[in-house]
Amino acid sequence: MSEDKFDRFERGVFQIFRLTHLGEMQWFRKNSPQSLTGGTNSVFPYFFEAEYGGKRLGLFQERYRYAISETEERWGERVGLVLLDSAGDVEFEFPLTPFTDDLFEAVKIKESNVDDFLNVLMQSEPHGVKI
Repeated sequence: MSEDKFDRFERGVFQIFRLTHLGEMQWFRKNSPQSLTGGTNSVFPYFFEAEYGGKRLGLFQERYRYAISETEERWGERVGLVLLDSAGDVEFEFPLTPFTDDLFEAVKIKESNVDDFLNVLMQSEPHGVKI
């Protein structure tokens, strides 16, 4: 892949991150599509979907086993960003960029409403007590 094309993908993923961070792109947790999970032994604990510009995006975490010797396996994981077609099948997977993991963490935090939980928790802190 040419450097210019990768830079374009990198800028695109950063823009998705920015829109997500600003609340201009909403993500919803869904089941992983068969076109992503089929034919693998991987586990997909998270799959989120968003729409922008008439296109559907998918963001996922994949956990997979890999052999490090004939008798030992380890678990690995990766995060991916995909374009989905109208049937919800994977149409294209973006190359991994420095912003893909940050996007995944931002979506996971927003989807879990952890900020709301922390706000409520902090309001219950006794007055005058600081950590």
